[in-house]
Amino acid sequence: VILLLNRVMGRKKDRSEIGKDRGKGKLKIAIAASNDFAEKISKETLAQLGDESPKAKFHSHARKRAKKRALKISEAEKTQAENEASAAEKRSKKTEAKENGIPVRKKKKKAIEDGGDEEHEEDLSKKKSKPPQKLFEDEADWSDADDVMGGEEAEDQSENEEEDLDDVVQNDEFGADSDSDEDIVSKSKKIIQREKAIEALAEKELRMNIQQQVKEQADDEEDGTDLKSVKTRIASTLETLLNFKTMCKGKGKKRKEIIAELLKDLEVYYEYNSFLMRELYNIFTPKQILDYLDASESPRPVTIRTNTLRTRRKDLAQSLINRGVNLDPLGKWSKVGLVVYQSQVPIGATPEYLAGQYVIQGASSMLPVIALAPKENENILDLCAAPGMKTTYIAQLMKDTGTIVANDANLDRVNAIVGNLHRCGVSNTVVSNLDGRQIANHFNDFDRVLVDAPCSGTGVVSKDTSVKTSKDEINVQKCFTTQRQLLLAAIDACKADSPTGGYIVYSTCSVLVEENEAVVQFALERRNIKIVDSGLSIGENAFTRIKQYRFHRDMKLAKRYYPHTHNMDGFFVCKLKKISSAHLTPENSNLDN
Repeated sequence: VILLLNRVMGRKKDRSEIGKDRGKGKLKIAIAASNDFAEKISKETLAQLGDESPKAKFHSHARKRAKKRALKISEAEKTQAENEASAAEKRSKKTEAKENGIPVRKKKKKAIEDGGDEEHEEDLSKKKSKPPQKLFEDEADWSDADDVMGGEEAEDQSENEEEDLDDVVQNDEFGADSDSDEDIVSKSKKIIQREKAIEALAEKELRMNIQQQVKEQADDEEDGTDLKSVKTRIASTLETLLNFKTMCKGKGKKRKEIIAELLKDLEVYYEYNSFLMRELYNIFTPKQILDYLDASESPRPVTIRTNTLRTRRKDLAQSLINRGVNLDPLGKWSKVGLVVYQSQVPIGATPEYLAGQYVIQGASSMLPVIALAPKENENILDLCAAPGMKTTYIAQLMKDTGTIVANDANLDRVNAIVGNLHRCGVSNTVVSNLDGRQIANHFNDFDRVLVDAPCSGTGVVSKDTSVKTSKDEINVQKCFTTQRQLLLAAIDACKADSPTGGYIVYSTCSVLVEENEAVVQFALERRNIKIVDSGLSIGENAFTRIKQYRFHRDMKLAKRYYPHTHNMDGFFVCKLKKISSAHLTPENSNLDN
């Protein structure tokens, strides 16, 4: 069995080897047949194209181009030689004519410079207008070359470009006008020179600016205007003033000199003028003035007043809290005020604001109305009413009863009064546009009068920083002159025999003595009035004596407010009671010494 199996397996192996040999033989025959076929096709193709191969044909075209180029160069040399010969001949004729005394017509400058004549210029123009020659004689040669060369098309294009460049160079050498190229070169040189000059000038200017900055910085350091050094010097000077006896004993330094240095540094650091800084220093102690100036640099908190004619403070607060407003009651002294710490919506554009449920009003602006304490069914005069916030507060305290006359001398601001009255739902107010100094000629039967007089604004520097430098002695004098006239007119317009009133409240947003205590003292000397308690639970007492001023002993009943102590705008509030309508003079006034 084993022998039989070996024979069978051997036969299969022999058969497989025979099959492999037969397959290899067939593959060799197929390859040979394909090579013969390819050679036959290539021979037929070459026979159709001609005797020359593609490479030979390409070199033949290159030789043609070289021949044409050589021919052009020889023609150009021949033309140049002819032109030179004709120019020499004409020069000889010219010299002969001069020797014989025959006049010669002047030729153009350009022709003489070129050494040619008008015929030469015509030849140049013809050569300029001559169309560019083709690489091949006809389009058929071009198409044949494209078909034959195939992959060597890029080399042909480069040869074509070289030939065109050669033509341009020959035209420039043997007939083209070379002045245009010179002009282009000269212009480019000028542009390069101009750019270099600009760069040099810019670099010079930059160096000058750097030197100027370094010089200014050095000057500032010499003058001591560096804010950090000024701040340090202010602190040391204050320390010296507070401990003057111990720190300056035996040094021979006067207190006035130290104060002058302090005021100068304060003017530089806080950017006040010398007059206003001197006035503030006379009001505050050295420690207080620094606190006041720092507090005036930052804005006061936003406060709103609830309009009780529309809603209650509790309901308003809940509505605003629901809108993402963070707020708290203003203080125990106000039943309608709210202070806003943070708001996710504009506080002056909420539906509650547009509906008149509240107004945006500073905390200090509510104090004069609280001091006035209007009653229902009274006749009230708001002498300087714009923009109408105090007027609407008076109306809500009167529960929209009685009569209010809201007056302002500025017609443009009167429109703001009307708008706020309509928004807040006030209907008991009459708006007038009269000169407040002449108001008594029109009305003189009011139970209470509020005079929130225009002032220098030294208490609201955080709202208007221009006050620091714009207010001087003349400006303050104009302010307190107008304030005196307004206060006297308000006193004359008030009824002395009013059963419920006869009160005048005078207020300003200034901290200067000349606009506050001095104005009230002026009225005390000329009208039969007295100062009464304002009923305000907060605030500092007004001055009874300061600098060269000596005021009535009841002046302490008036109130002063400062940003650094009460966190509200600087304000002054004084409440007066009219005793009679008599007019006094400083000589016959009933004031005590």
